[in-house]
Amino acid sequence: MYRRPRDGVGEGPHDESVRALAQTPEFEAMRGRFLDISTRRPASRRSTASATSTTTSGATPSTARGLWRRTTLEEYRKESPAWETVLDLDALGAAEKMNWVWHGADVLYPGRTRCLVSLSRGGGDAEVVREFDLTTKAFVPTALR
Repeated sequence: MYRRPRDGVGEGPHDESVRALAQTPEFEAMRGRFLDISTRRPASRRSTASATSTTTSGATPSTARGLWRRTTLEEYRKESPAWETVLDLDALGAAEKMNWVWHGADVLYPGRTRCLVSLSRGGGDAEVVREFDLTTKAFVPTALR
């Protein structure tokens, strides 16, 4: 959920600083850029790489909430790599009737077969951490929740 930015100037705990900044010639241009950035739907991806694989997460043209997917480094170097979907957030949300937003994953090394996936309800600050099996590509039913 993206919040609409405040319309006015000087409506918060930093009133004096905001008023002083608003007097500068650069203020309107900066304000416009910041409003654009803060209200734009994020399209960026998060990527990580190891010695043997690459993972990425983020929205795609066909998924609103995004995919967590992976490929080998050899495949990643190709012009059009073949990706394996690890977790589809849109499908998870539909199955659980929850608006999940990706917050990341911490993989257990050295085996890399389990991880802790961090999600938030509707994009809020509070995270739900769940154990995920990377071999079966499913949440561990009796683990953290």
